[in-house]
Amino acid sequence: MTDTAATGNLERYLGNTIREIRLSHGLTIADVANLAGISRGMLSKIENAQTATRSEERRVGKECRSRW
Repeated sequence: MTDTAATGNLERYLGNTIREIRLSHGLTIADVANLAGISRGMLSKIENAQTATRSEERRVGKECRSRW
C-alpha cells in the first residue's frame, strides 16, 4: 500500500468514526464544529474524507474523547 492510499484510508476511517460518534450522541455537525472550534464546512469535509489537517482532526478527536 502506498503512503497516499494509506493516508486516504486513514482519513476515511477517521471521518466515519467521527460521524458515527456524533450521530450516536444526537449531535449535529454544527454542535461538534462549535465544540472543536472549526467551521461546519470543515467538519463536513473531514467526515467525508475530502480534506483535513492533523490539527483539526486532533481538535475534533479531543472533543469527542473529553465529552463522550
